[in-house]
Amino acid sequence: MLKEKIKGVFFDLYGTLLVYDDYDKSDNVWVNTFYDFVGKKNNLTLDNVQQICKEILESDVEKDLVNGFTTYETKIKNGFEKFGINFSNDELRKLADETVGTWQVNIHLAEDAIHVLNEFKKNKKVVLITNFDHSPHIKRVIGKTGLERFFDLVVISDEAGCKKPESEIFQLALSKMNLMPYEVVYVGDNIYDDIEGAFSAGIKPIMISRNRKSYSNNDGGLFNSNIKALPEFQTINSLSELILLLS
Repeated sequence: MLKEKIKGVFFDLYGTLLVYDDYDKSDNVWVNTFYDFVGKKNNLTLDNVQQICKEILESDVEKDLVNGFTTYETKIKNGFEKFGINFSNDELRKLADETVGTWQVNIHLAEDAIHVLNEFKKNKKVVLITNFDHSPHIKRVIGKTGLERFFDLVVISDEAGCKKPESEIFQLALSKMNLMPYEVVYVGDNIYDDIEGAFSAGIKPIMISRNRKSYSNNDGGLFNSNIKALPEFQTINSLSELILLLS
């Protein structure tokens, strides 16, 4: 059966290992932090700031490698420049860290995450693959939550130069772990990025379904996946169910 041939368990981060107390609240706090820190003193309206934040979420940009900016920092820089607002490099990095930090406040570690990861760490390769535009934040978060010690590899889209649902980000992890797609499962909460993305790389996906946000694209993009067109996939309601499926 499945558990006999699986050598690696790959995980999504947000919505899977980390869960939202209230996704919309986190999003609103994030927008309002930009407004408080930058918008008010530069005579921008809340609507202006919301427009910038929408672009930060939805735009695809080449990150500024010359200045060593993350993708998120590059997006902030580009968004505010359109309104004639410029930051020093230090100001930009501080703004990026502080805004994403306030967004994180309403997010916590799933109660069964540590137990489940600890079980898999005993006999499988455990990998994190996450779409996130600010890799320093991810490294801080997995360090503070105690997740870091469980991962054999952490792949962040900001550093990888590709993102889910592109098959390349999954293939990168497979190559680094010396695993074949059929030896791996990918656990995620997003039908587009995680489930469709895993299928595109030949990996068996497992959907963790905790709330309706699981079936949308939480990064602000349009939800354009046709669920009925996908092959059948396993759905679970808690991480703990993985132990029975795979151990």
